[in-house]
Amino acid sequence: MGDSDRQKGVTLIELIVVVAIVAILAFALFRIIETTYKSWRTADRRVELLQIGRVAMDLLTRETRKAHDMADVSDPDYFGFYPDRATDTPHRFYFDSAANDFQFVNIGSATDSIAAPMDSFEYLTYTRRLTTGTADFRKVNALKFVFAVSDERRILDEGKGALNLNPMTFRSFSQIRSNREGWMLSLTSAFATDTTVYSSKSSDDICGKIYCDRVDPSNITKQTLEITWKKGSMAPPKNLAQNTARDFWWACANTVADGIQASPYPGSNNTVKLTITDNTGETCVYEDKIWVISNF
Repeated sequence: MGDSDRQKGVTLIELIVVVAIVAILAFALFRIIETTYKSWRTADRRVELLQIGRVAMDLLTRETRKAHDMADVSDPDYFGFYPDRATDTPHRFYFDSAANDFQFVNIGSATDSIAAPMDSFEYLTYTRRLTTGTADFRKVNALKFVFAVSDERRILDEGKGALNLNPMTFRSFSQIRSNREGWMLSLTSAFATDTTVYSSKSSDDICGKIYCDRVDPSNITKQTLEITWKKGSMAPPKNLAQNTARDFWWACANTVADGIQASPYPGSNNTVKLTITDNTGETCVYEDKIWVISNF
């Protein structure tokens, strides 16, 4: 039998070389697939984090811009606000740093998680005169928010841990709806909130106070409480006194001593006007109606 009749086979070395080449190609292909998959999952998580941050920031700015007044800005992890003039119980945005959870709290009612995981949250307060960092909620006119969210979840099942995405930082500025010319009226010096019904008795006082952080308190040129009855007669203006500790001005007028019983008229269109002006011309004015329920 000659050499031409022999069948040529595959040697072990050739088989090993082929297996090695296939293994290298398979490993390279797997790495490409794995990298593509991780990139897709990373992009998907980034989109989700972006949505989380936008929802949280939209809610923050929307609620504070329509807020009637602030309620508390003394804690760096939360601030409270009154959603409208008729609500006595404030709402609150709260950052639970232990749980990395950002919450919207309706005090006495529901608590809703609106952004998790959140790595950090901070806000900065502004007065109308652009003074920053005040902890006196009555002086707050605007807020700046900064927070960061990132991926802290395991998104693969291989036990390799989280992707540890870099935090996405969100920033916004919000000015509250209130014009910061806050005020209260009452019939006693206790300043019962928003009492505007006046019973014309000789023992009654009409009191008013106004918050005004726009003017310069060291250079005030006018600070008056004026009362005008519907028939057109006026009580003598009263000078407002400043409470420097709480930064508001106030005065009370007595129905007899200050002559405001001259011509009261039952019904509306009787007015109380509070005015604060400084030497630069900056002015805070609040004027409101008093409903007289009886005549003298």
